Amino acid sequence: MKWTNAKSFLLKDIPGDEPVGIIRGVHASKDALPSKVTQRVAARQEQADLSRRQTEILSLLIKGRSNKEISSSLSITEHAVKYHLKALFTKLNVKDRTNAAIHAVRKGIVHLE
Repeated sequence: MKWTNAKSFLLKDIPGDEPVGIIRGVHASKDALPSKVTQRVAARQEQADLSRRQTEILSLLIKGRSNKEISSSLSITEHAVKYHLKALFTKLNVKDRTNAAIHAVRKGIVHLE
C-alpha cells in the first residue's frame, strides 16, 4: 500500500467559497490550508516560543501588576522580572508593557480572567 501526505485540512466551519479555492489549489499541486487553520497554528507557535515563566509574567502583566508585584508573586527578583520582560518584548516584537499585554491577549497567548 502506498501512503501519501495530506495536502490540506478543511474545517467544518470555514466560509462557503473557501473550500473550493483550497481544493483547486491542492489539485494544482499546491499545499493549502484555510486561513483559520494558519491563524491557529501561528498563535500556537508564538505561544510555544515562550517559556513557562514568561507566560506567567505575561499573565500578571495583563492584570496591571508592577515589576515589584510580579517579583513578589513569583518569588523572583525584580532584576529577573526585567530580564524576562526584555526577552518577551523581543519575542513578541513589541517595545513596551502595554503593547506586550495587548499582543498577548489578541493572539490568545494569555487570557483575561
